[in-house]
Amino acid sequence: MEYNTVKAALRILAFAVHWLTAGGLTIVSFLMPDEKRLSAYVVAGQDAVITEDDPARILADASIASPITSYIQLPLISEDAVVGRVELFRLSTADPPLNFPELRECSMAGGASLREAWETDQDHDRTLRDPHCNARTYAWLLDTLDLRIKEGNRECDEFSIISLDTRGLKRKNEEIGHVMCDRLLARLVAFLESELRGADAVARFAGDEFILSCPNTPYFQALLLAQDLQKRVAEHTFAVPTGDDADGPHVTIPLEIYVGVASYPLHGRTPEALVKSALDAMMENKRKGNS
Repeated sequence: MEYNTVKAALRILAFAVHWLTAGGLTIVSFLMPDEKRLSAYVVAGQDAVITEDDPARILADASIASPITSYIQLPLISEDAVVGRVELFRLSTADPPLNFPELRECSMAGGASLREAWETDQDHDRTLRDPHCNARTYAWLLDTLDLRIKEGNRECDEFSIISLDTRGLKRKNEEIGHVMCDRLLARLVAFLESELRGADAVARFAGDEFILSCPNTPYFQALLLAQDLQKRVAEHTFAVPTGDDADGPHVTIPLEIYVGVASYPLHGRTPEALVKSALDAMMENKRKGNS
């Protein structure tokens, strides 16, 4: 998930607190309900930086030249629960005194704002997922690749995509039915997401074909990742519920996959060209029987 609304709220809160404290280093950390941590920090009036690093790492990376003269910590609270914290590192004894009532009010409002931003991102994320298997939609993939290509043109970043098709699912569909196949694909998507890095994502292309988005991944690294996923999927047995109850009776179904890899800018400079290259590579592997 992109957490764009959370990131915007973090930036606003970090700047607001930094302005109230008149300098130093300000760190705002938000521990989201899905246990992912995001932080924003501002030092010496510079732009806010969003990071997944913990505050100790931020303090090391901020490269503060002046010694820290004082440290203040305030909780971020939402619905009577602590959801994060504000940390203030003052770098001069000449800094003006802090207005603690305003800081407490800012931190209380900030906690509620961040929780609301997280819920907004959750709602938006659900609209960008396939309702049957919970993978990202193809429209999401094209938008993401387009944005990544524009960023790559500025920063010369290389990234890759991996196309994926299941082997023999048509026969399984005839054996176990369409509903069970959807559940099987949902289990496959969940398994792939558990095996991928946090920045990677699984999108449904069509039917039982998927595209994996792998930012900051050169071609040969993506090839190794694709081969590793083939091996892990083949070794995994997918437990698929026979009814609506996820904890009810299950059947175990093995799967094998075909894969194809394409990288920007090596195999294409548009989202559509990259997808076509990855699908062509996958079809060639399928023709050779390389599952």
